[in-house]
Amino acid sequence: MTEIYNYLGLKPINKNLSLTKIKKKLPVNKISNYNCILKLFSENNLTYKTLNNENSIIKIIKKKKNININGSIYKCVIKSKTKYKYKTIFIKESPLFNLQLLNIDLLDLENYNYTFKKSIVMDYLNSKDSSANIELFCSYITSKLVEKNISPHFSLFYGSNYVEMNKFTFEISKEWLDINLDILEKKNIKVFKNQNKYYLEKKNLPCILIYLEKLKIDLYDYIETKLYIPEEEWTSYLFQIICALSIMQKYFNLHHNDLHLSNIMCNYTKNEYLYYKYNNIYYKVPTYNKIIKIIDWGRASYNFNNFKSNNYCFSVNGDAFGQYYNNRINNKGKYSENYNSSLDLYILSRNLINIDNFPKKGRLYNLIKKWINYEIDEIDNITFNDYVYGVKKAFRCIPSEQIKSSIFKKYIVDKNEINKTDRVFPL
Repeated sequence: MTEIYNYLGLKPINKNLSLTKIKKKLPVNKISNYNCILKLFSENNLTYKTLNNENSIIKIIKKKKNININGSIYKCVIKSKTKYKYKTIFIKESPLFNLQLLNIDLLDLENYNYTFKKSIVMDYLNSKDSSANIELFCSYITSKLVEKNISPHFSLFYGSNYVEMNKFTFEISKEWLDINLDILEKKNIKVFKNQNKYYLEKKNLPCILIYLEKLKIDLYDYIETKLYIPEEEWTSYLFQIICALSIMQKYFNLHHNDLHLSNIMCNYTKNEYLYYKYNNIYYKVPTYNKIIKIIDWGRASYNFNNFKSNNYCFSVNGDAFGQYYNNRINNKGKYSENYNSSLDLYILSRNLINIDNFPKKGRLYNLIKKWINYEIDEIDNITFNDYVYGVKKAFRCIPSEQIKSSIFKKYIVDKNEINKTDRVFPL
């Protein structure tokens, strides 16, 4: 299992990569190859080094469309081993810090005291525990699981850049806007409303751009298009999710910590089945033409090979403050919570149980119900309090232990029934 760590590391930056040309295609005024994750592997001669992902962005051709408020689809040139290919990719804008939760004065960063501004930016940029760097690192290591044919359930990672965006858009709550409206108006910071949601637009914001495989559709949107999804199809998707969570916990003790349905995506496939091996038992799982992929690692945590994260998102200025407590030297009576291996499936089950076209009886429903620690008639739409509750109380749904559930026994096959040309993913 530890062999995967030998595949993690650095490589020289491709000579055909031109930051100047990439910058011209992006809405940024500064761009750099730097990221602090490189220091996890070496402290020497990092100027011309980058992460050693097998598929790397070389050139941006053109922008095709926006995806939500902080992502875009671009046509690019990707180097895959020795070949250059045109690919449509997803570029995610990951801000270094969440301005909605920082002191309101920091919204005026371009006019703020330069030394103070720089110290804040450099702290978030140089810490492996800032949410943007956590997302970058987890995108890289989960992509490595795909590259090495260990798991198909993650996005390919094509690289990253540190940038300063011309402008960046945050979604904000109506409550936050009401509290801070006077200050925002004084600082002439743009706020606008679109489809009953409120947004704040900030200029010259430091971000990390993460270049990723373009996926087809998220599970939430797919579900919304269907009046009815058979239990057999749901069972396949849930088994794939369990396999993804099991393998990322096995190799990296990696926890997503925010596994709602929009953070689960699908790629379409012509393969009728996926094959897995767990404790020398083989599983043949129908795909229903979709391979599940887990995305968005901004709240993730990991602990492997003597490296442990303390994600800033759980700190007092983070967007998930209170979900976990990180160690502090002056904490009295508060103990840091160990990351809960059951939390991801618990959060997922809390989302699934309220979906109209999820089965309301039967074996799959009973499995989901078992993961939830209180009566179904007490369940309302999921809130942040459910995340906090799950950290402390959810211990019935460690992913690897769910593979043995009786509902999945129908997938068990004899090894001889699997063609030698079919890939078997170890769990």
